[in-house]
Amino acid sequence: MIPEVDSGASHPAVDEQQDGLVIRLRDAEAQLLTAAAQLLEAEQAAARLGQTEEDLQVARWEAAEAERTHAEEVAQLRRELEFSEARADHLERVRADLQDSVSWKVTAPLRAAKRAVDARRT
Repeated sequence: MIPEVDSGASHPAVDEQQDGLVIRLRDAEAQLLTAAAQLLEAEQAAARLGQTEEDLQVARWEAAEAERTHAEEVAQLRRELEFSEARADHLERVRADLQDSVSWKVTAPLRAAKRAVDARRT
């Protein structure tokens, strides 16, 4: 704030000029306070932006890690599926070979009789 200056003689032109300077100074102080508030707000926004960028970086890292983990799991499941399919193919071939064998055809009536006996018991 500007102290009041007593010039001893009061001239209307001097008083008017001094009043104008006081008004301009008060306006400048108000603008300075507004600018300081805007600067503080901008600094806070920049801090939030910095935190958001950091959070985004962490989220990207976590997503990449999850993607790697899921890729490993998918690869393991594919290996297990391929093994299961190969085993199923092998068992199907064994079954087909067995059913085409003479012993399977010869024992077919015995197996049918056993199924009939088992069905009557239940």
